[in-house]
Amino acid sequence: MANGVYHTGCDIEINLTREDLGNPDYDGLLEEIIRPVGERPRHLLQCLKYRRGGQCQCARDGKTPWMFIRRQRRDDTVVWVAAHLPLTHADTPEESDKHKAMKERIARTASRHGLDVQTEARSDDGRVITDVLVTGAGGVSDGRPSTPPSPPAPYAVALNEHASATLPPCGSPPTSRRT
Repeated sequence: MANGVYHTGCDIEINLTREDLGNPDYDGLLEEIIRPVGERPRHLLQCLKYRRGGQCQCARDGKTPWMFIRRQRRDDTVVWVAAHLPLTHADTPEESDKHKAMKERIARTASRHGLDVQTEARSDDGRVITDVLVTGAGGVSDGRPSTPPSPPAPYAVALNEHASATLPPCGSPPTSRRT
């Protein structure tokens, strides 16, 4: 929890321990910053430590540098504190040229062999996007990320765990599925 935040709209620092929030010239400031995040811009309040270029724990904890204000009881007093907003999605870098080339190569090869190919195919629930979805005879589908050789270790481990959990064991009859 933090005692201060940076207001990106007004370009000011807010001190939550002061009655005037450290900004006596701004009427209605408290009412503005305590509004629910859904009723105000998500990027309105920023972590002071992050804003000043420091290493904020939020990045390591899977949270954003963006903040919301809430009440908290300390001893016998209710005070305002700032807390980090959770990530709503993980930022992904733009595809590298190597990644795009690999995806195109997989799609071309499958298409050349008479298989149906979709790139950037979305799962039925819309939550997963597969780089290349190849559908063969009988509607059997296989979707794979087109990772360049030697992906970073954590990604490779996650990819192997996902594959182990979703692929049928060797010798099992194929099933129609979409990943």
